[in-house]
Amino acid sequence: MRDFKIDGSSLKDRHGRKVAEIVGNKVKDAHLRTIGEFDARSVRNAHGQKVAEFDGRYIKDAHGRRLIEIDDVQDKIDGPAGMGLAALWVLLFNGPPV
Repeated sequence: MRDFKIDGSSLKDRHGRKVAEIVGNKVKDAHLRTIGEFDARSVRNAHGQKVAEFDGRYIKDAHGRRLIEIDDVQDKIDGPAGMGLAALWVLLFNGPPV
């Protein structure tokens, strides 16, 4: 069983508690504070700094080094592969990339 699941636009833990939510292109925490945003290819933190990019298969840090494959992220988070899933993983579970 995966620890997290995307339910609509919300990311919930295995107990059904909301951890984060995607609102448009923004990622918000459980208290609806913006923790980052994403566009078609890049993820930015709450300060607007690019922290990662996603090429459709790999999530890479801001310097282009591979961090993880999207299939491995789906092993942890039950949800459709895509930019939203990549942004959630980067902003919530990967710590603040430099």
